[in-house]
Amino acid sequence: MQDFSYLNCTKCGECCRHIKHIPALTHFANKEGICIHLKGNICDIYETRPDICNYIKAYHRYFSHIRQEKYYELVTKSCMELQKIAHANQYNKE
Repeated sequence: MQDFSYLNCTKCGECCRHIKHIPALTHFANKEGICIHLKGNICDIYETRPDICNYIKAYHRYFSHIRQEKYYELVTKSCMELQKIAHANQYNKE
């Protein structure tokens, strides 16, 4: 089993700001689709967060049908895309 613990999370919180379309997390979403447990950029239930929020546990529970390398690539790309969107939105506000 490959070790994915090296994902370089920047703790930007963007993954937690876009949960309204994730069926397993809709009960955590506020009206804007942001997780109710996101405080600033930090999860206040991090140690007990759902498996879908933990990319390592999520792989084993939901995505093990995908090669681990491909899964890691998809997680990394998704993270980067969310950060790009956030940056573009911030730029458009200025």
